[in-house]
Amino acid sequence: RRSSDLYNMAIAIFRNITVEPVLFLYMLCVFMSFPLVQQLAFQKICNAEYDAESCKNLTTSQENFVHKKTSKWILYQSVSSMLPSIAASLILGSWSDKVGRKTVLILPSVGSVLLYINYMLNVGFFSLNVDYLLIGVCISGFFGGFATTLLGVFSYISDITDESQRTTRVALLESMIFLGGTVGNLIGGVLVYHSGYMAAFGLCLGLNVLIIAYVGLILPESYFPDSNQQENWALVAIHNHIKTSFHVLTKE
Repeated sequence: RRSSDLYNMAIAIFRNITVEPVLFLYMLCVFMSFPLVQQLAFQKICNAEYDAESCKNLTTSQENFVHKKTSKWILYQSVSSMLPSIAASLILGSWSDKVGRKTVLILPSVGSVLLYINYMLNVGFFSLNVDYLLIGVCISGFFGGFATTLLGVFSYISDITDESQRTTRVALLESMIFLGGTVGNLIGGVLVYHSGYMAAFGLCLGLNVLIIAYVGLILPESYFPDSNQQENWALVAIHNHIKTSFHVLTKE
């Protein structure tokens, strides 16, 4: 009987799974790739300043110089990701109220696919300037990035839950950030050590394709607007979405 109860509990938990895998896989890739791309940037900057042999045996002054340039590059990376992501999330948040949640859940992973393709190209063509990595970062930001992913998954959970279960479901969903981050940090360095950057970024690319397939083909829509869908799909009315977003800031 005990095993039967555990089985029924497991089935009940499985049936309640919705956007949890989306956030888990997305955060796994974010936390895995973030330190790796900084390590890659360090190596590319070093190779641009010194020869390969010198990079294996840097003096203290040389290492400090490369670290200084890498720190500046990381600042550029943060800005290249943050500014487009903020702009996109302001638009996409309002847009999701017009067209539903699934499209907004898919877009950040589309941006991530392009991001990891960019990373892999920079690994394959290692002599490319380190700033070419920022192209993928910027593109990913315009697709919404981390901010829009959070916006999408928490909006989805709010749509499908009532007050009696919402706190529990939100807490469970939020735990996926830390669980995914922990797994990503654990496997990232090991994967690079044994198989190289291509394997690590290739895994993230594949996982984001899996997210797109899961949301597009399996996850049911949680929000069905009543207004004209064809009209709402017109993202060209960007000023309306921005205006709607800023209206939230002026509400009492």
